[in-house]
Amino acid sequence: MKKKMILALAALAPAAMWGASAAPAAAAPDSLTEAAATMIVSNFQAGMSQMFSQLHAMGVDVDSATVVDMVVARLGQPYSNEAHRAAAMTLADAVERAAAARENAFLAAAAAREGARTLPSGLIIETLREGTGATPAATDTVVFHYIGKLADGTVFDDSTNGEPLTGPVAGMVAGMTEGLQQMKAGGRYVLTMPSALGYGQRGAGDVIPPNSPLEFTVELIEVKPAAPAPAAR
Repeated sequence: MKKKMILALAALAPAAMWGASAAPAAAAPDSLTEAAATMIVSNFQAGMSQMFSQLHAMGVDVDSATVVDMVVARLGQPYSNEAHRAAAMTLADAVERAAAARENAFLAAAAAREGARTLPSGLIIETLREGTGATPAATDTVVFHYIGKLADGTVFDDSTNGEPLTGPVAGMVAGMTEGLQQMKAGGRYVLTMPSALGYGQRGAGDVIPPNSPLEFTVELIEVKPAAPAPAAR
Protein backbone atom coordinates (compact mmCIF):
# COMPACT_ATOMS: atom_id res chain seq x y z
CA MET A 1 0.00 0.00 0.00
CA LYS A 2 2.82 2.36 0.93
CA LYS A 3 4.54 1.74 -2.41
CA LYS A 4 1.32 2.48 -4.32
CA MET A 5 0.87 5.78 -2.44
CA ILE A 6 4.41 6.89 -3.26
CA LEU A 7 3.86 6.07 -6.94
CA ALA A 8 0.55 7.95 -6.97
CA LEU A 9 2.16 11.04 -5.47
CA ALA A 10 5.02 10.82 -7.93
CA ALA A 11 2.52 10.90 -10.80
CA LEU A 12 1.31 14.29 -9.60
CA ALA A 13 4.75 15.90 -9.91
CA PRO A 14 5.68 17.97 -13.01
CA ALA A 15 7.34 15.94 -15.72
CA ALA A 16 10.34 18.31 -15.58
CA MET A 17 11.25 16.74 -12.22
CA TRP A 18 12.03 13.45 -13.86
CA GLY A 19 13.97 14.78 -16.86
CA ALA A 20 17.60 14.07 -17.62
CA SER A 21 18.67 17.30 -15.92
CA ALA A 22 17.03 16.40 -12.61
CA ALA A 23 19.19 15.97 -9.50
CA PRO A 24 20.06 12.40 -8.45
CA ALA A 25 17.20 10.67 -6.69
CA ALA A 26 17.28 10.90 -2.89
CA ALA A 27 16.85 7.87 -0.67
CA ALA A 28 13.28 6.57 -0.54
CA PRO A 29 11.22 8.34 2.18
CA ASP A 30 10.58 6.20 5.23
CA SER A 31 7.13 7.58 5.93
CA LEU A 32 4.07 8.85 4.09
CA THR A 33 4.44 12.18 5.85
CA GLU A 34 8.00 12.58 4.65
CA ALA A 35 6.99 11.43 1.18
CA ALA A 36 4.19 13.99 1.02
CA ALA A 37 6.54 16.74 2.20
CA THR A 38 9.16 15.73 -0.36
CA MET A 39 6.64 15.83 -3.19
CA ILE A 40 5.28 19.21 -2.13
CA VAL A 41 8.77 20.72 -1.95
CA SER A 42 9.73 19.20 -5.31
CA ASN A 43 6.57 20.54 -6.96
CA PHE A 44 7.18 23.90 -5.32
CA GLN A 45 10.77 24.10 -6.59
CA ALA A 46 9.82 23.00 -10.09
CA GLY A 47 6.96 25.52 -10.17
CA MET A 48 9.22 28.40 -9.12
CA SER A 49 11.84 27.49 -11.70
CA GLN A 50 9.20 27.33 -14.43
CA MET A 51 7.70 30.65 -13.39
CA PHE A 52 11.09 32.41 -13.38
CA SER A 53 11.79 31.03 -16.87
CA GLN A 54 8.40 32.11 -18.20
CA LEU A 55 8.70 35.62 -16.78
CA HIS A 56 12.20 35.97 -18.25
CA ALA A 57 10.97 34.83 -21.66
CA MET A 58 8.29 37.55 -21.48
CA GLY A 59 10.83 40.24 -20.60
CA VAL A 60 10.21 40.39 -16.86
CA ASP A 61 13.14 39.59 -14.58
CA VAL A 62 12.94 39.32 -10.81
CA ASP A 63 15.55 38.62 -8.11
CA SER A 64 14.96 34.90 -7.60
CA ALA A 65 16.82 34.77 -4.27
CA THR A 66 14.68 37.57 -2.85
CA VAL A 67 11.53 35.90 -4.13
CA VAL A 68 12.49 32.63 -2.42
CA ASP A 69 13.18 34.43 0.87
CA MET A 70 9.80 36.17 0.71
CA VAL A 71 8.01 32.92 -0.12
CA VAL A 72 9.58 31.09 2.82
CA ALA A 73 8.71 33.96 5.15
CA ARG A 74 5.06 33.87 4.04
CA LEU A 75 4.45 30.14 4.12
CA GLY A 76 2.86 30.36 7.55
CA GLN A 77 0.41 33.07 6.51
CA PRO A 78 -3.19 32.21 5.58
CA TYR A 79 -4.08 32.05 1.89
CA SER A 80 -5.79 35.15 0.49
CA ASN A 81 -7.75 35.17 -2.77
CA GLU A 82 -7.56 38.95 -2.85
CA ALA A 83 -3.76 38.97 -2.49
CA HIS A 84 -3.47 36.29 -5.16
CA ARG A 85 -5.58 38.29 -7.64
CA ALA A 86 -3.62 41.48 -6.91
CA ALA A 87 -0.31 39.71 -7.47
CA ALA A 88 -1.55 38.18 -10.73
CA MET A 89 -2.63 41.60 -11.98
CA THR A 90 0.75 43.12 -11.05
CA LEU A 91 2.62 40.44 -13.00
CA ALA A 92 0.24 40.71 -15.96
CA ASP A 93 0.77 44.48 -16.09
CA ALA A 94 4.54 44.01 -16.02
CA VAL A 95 4.39 41.48 -18.84
CA GLU A 96 2.19 43.80 -20.91
CA ARG A 97 4.55 46.75 -20.40
CA ALA A 98 7.57 44.65 -21.36
CA ALA A 99 5.82 43.42 -24.51
CA ALA A 100 4.87 46.98 -25.48
CA ALA A 101 8.45 48.18 -24.98
CA ARG A 102 9.84 45.37 -27.17
CA GLU A 103 7.24 46.06 -29.86
CA ASN A 104 7.93 49.80 -29.90
CA ALA A 105 11.68 49.21 -30.18
CA PHE A 106 11.19 46.72 -33.02
CA LEU A 107 8.89 49.07 -34.96
CA ALA A 108 11.16 52.07 -34.40
CA ALA A 109 14.13 50.16 -35.80
CA ALA A 110 12.13 49.13 -38.87
CA ALA A 111 10.87 52.67 -39.45
CA ALA A 112 14.43 54.01 -39.28
CA ARG A 113 15.67 51.82 -42.13
CA GLU A 114 16.54 53.62 -45.35
CA GLY A 115 13.58 53.86 -47.71
CA ALA A 116 11.01 52.78 -45.13
CA ARG A 117 7.74 54.66 -44.93
CA THR A 118 5.18 54.48 -42.17
CA LEU A 119 1.46 54.64 -42.96
CA PRO A 120 -1.07 56.27 -40.58
CA SER A 121 -2.11 52.81 -39.36
CA GLY A 122 1.43 52.13 -38.16
CA LEU A 123 2.26 49.73 -41.00
CA ILE A 124 5.85 50.13 -42.23
CA ILE A 125 6.66 49.41 -45.90
CA GLU A 126 10.07 49.00 -47.50
CA THR A 127 10.46 48.55 -51.25
CA LEU A 128 13.16 46.05 -52.12
CA ARG A 129 12.20 45.97 -55.80
CA GLU A 130 9.46 48.09 -57.30
CA GLY A 131 6.98 46.24 -59.47
CA THR A 132 5.70 47.35 -62.84
CA GLY A 133 2.34 45.56 -62.86
CA ALA A 134 -1.06 46.24 -61.40
CA THR A 135 -1.77 47.31 -57.84
CA PRO A 136 -4.43 45.12 -56.22
CA ALA A 137 -7.69 46.40 -54.80
CA ALA A 138 -9.31 44.99 -51.69
CA THR A 139 -11.73 43.03 -53.88
CA ASP A 140 -8.99 41.34 -55.93
CA THR A 141 -7.22 38.03 -55.50
CA VAL A 142 -3.43 37.91 -55.44
CA VAL A 143 -0.70 35.33 -55.99
CA PHE A 144 2.38 35.95 -53.86
CA HIS A 145 5.30 34.45 -51.99
CA TYR A 146 6.06 35.52 -48.44
CA ILE A 147 8.39 34.90 -45.51
CA GLY A 148 6.92 35.69 -42.08
CA LYS A 149 9.14 36.49 -39.11
CA LEU A 150 8.68 37.35 -35.44
CA ALA A 151 10.49 40.31 -33.89
CA ASP A 152 13.36 38.06 -32.77
CA GLY A 153 13.94 36.86 -36.33
CA THR A 154 12.21 33.50 -35.94
CA VAL A 155 10.69 32.41 -39.26
CA PHE A 156 7.18 31.15 -38.58
CA ASP A 157 6.11 30.64 -42.19
CA ASP A 158 7.82 30.54 -45.59
CA SER A 159 6.09 29.88 -48.88
CA THR A 160 9.24 30.19 -50.99
CA ASN A 161 10.00 26.50 -50.56
CA GLY A 162 6.81 25.55 -52.37
CA GLU A 163 3.93 26.98 -54.33
CA PRO A 164 2.97 30.66 -53.90
CA LEU A 165 -0.12 31.52 -51.94
CA THR A 166 -3.28 32.52 -53.76
CA GLY A 167 -5.93 34.34 -51.77
CA PRO A 168 -8.27 37.32 -51.53
CA VAL A 169 -6.67 40.58 -50.50
CA ALA A 170 -9.45 41.20 -47.99
CA GLY A 171 -8.98 37.76 -46.44
CA MET A 172 -5.56 38.47 -44.89
CA VAL A 173 -4.62 39.96 -41.53
CA ALA A 174 -5.21 43.71 -41.54
CA GLY A 175 -1.55 44.64 -42.08
CA MET A 176 -1.21 42.33 -45.07
CA THR A 177 -4.49 43.53 -46.60
CA GLU A 178 -3.34 47.13 -46.33
CA GLY A 179 0.20 46.43 -47.47
CA LEU A 180 -0.78 44.48 -50.58
CA GLN A 181 -2.73 47.49 -51.79
CA GLN A 182 0.48 49.52 -51.66
CA MET A 183 2.35 47.11 -53.97
CA LYS A 184 2.67 46.48 -57.69
CA ALA A 185 2.84 43.04 -59.30
CA GLY A 186 6.42 42.00 -59.92
CA GLY A 187 7.67 43.86 -56.88
CA ARG A 188 9.23 42.71 -53.62
CA TYR A 189 8.54 44.45 -50.34
CA VAL A 190 8.94 44.19 -46.58
CA LEU A 191 5.91 44.82 -44.39
CA THR A 192 6.51 45.42 -40.69
CA MET A 193 3.29 45.57 -38.75
CA PRO A 194 2.26 46.32 -35.17
CA SER A 195 0.64 43.42 -33.36
CA ALA A 196 -2.74 45.14 -33.70
CA LEU A 197 -2.48 44.74 -37.50
CA GLY A 198 -1.42 41.09 -37.18
CA TYR A 199 -2.88 38.55 -34.78
CA GLY A 200 -3.27 40.93 -31.83
CA GLN A 201 -3.88 39.66 -28.33
CA ARG A 202 -5.03 36.22 -29.47
CA GLY A 203 -1.85 35.26 -31.33
CA ALA A 204 -1.92 32.24 -33.63
CA GLY A 205 -1.68 28.93 -31.83
CA ASP A 206 1.82 27.94 -30.75
CA VAL A 207 3.38 29.71 -33.73
CA ILE A 208 2.75 33.41 -33.07
CA PRO A 209 2.55 34.54 -29.43
CA PRO A 210 -0.04 37.14 -28.39
CA ASN A 211 0.88 40.80 -28.97
CA SER A 212 3.56 39.98 -31.56
CA PRO A 213 4.62 42.55 -34.15
CA LEU A 214 5.39 40.81 -37.44
CA GLU A 215 7.61 41.21 -40.48
CA PHE A 216 6.67 39.84 -43.89
CA THR A 217 8.88 39.84 -46.95
CA VAL A 218 6.42 39.71 -49.85
CA GLU A 219 6.90 39.12 -53.56
CA LEU A 220 3.71 40.01 -55.41
CA ILE A 221 3.51 37.73 -58.46
CA GLU A 222 0.08 38.32 -59.95
CA VAL A 223 -3.09 40.31 -59.42
CA LYS A 224 -6.38 38.69 -60.41
CA PRO A 225 -9.08 41.35 -60.64
CA ALA A 226 -12.46 40.58 -59.18
CA ALA A 227 -15.09 39.55 -61.68
CA PRO A 228 -17.27 42.49 -62.65
CA ALA A 229 -20.71 42.59 -61.12
CA PRO A 230 -23.45 41.47 -63.49
CA ALA A 231 -25.22 44.31 -65.24
CA ALA A 232 -28.59 45.26 -63.82
CA ARG A 233 -31.55 44.23 -65.96
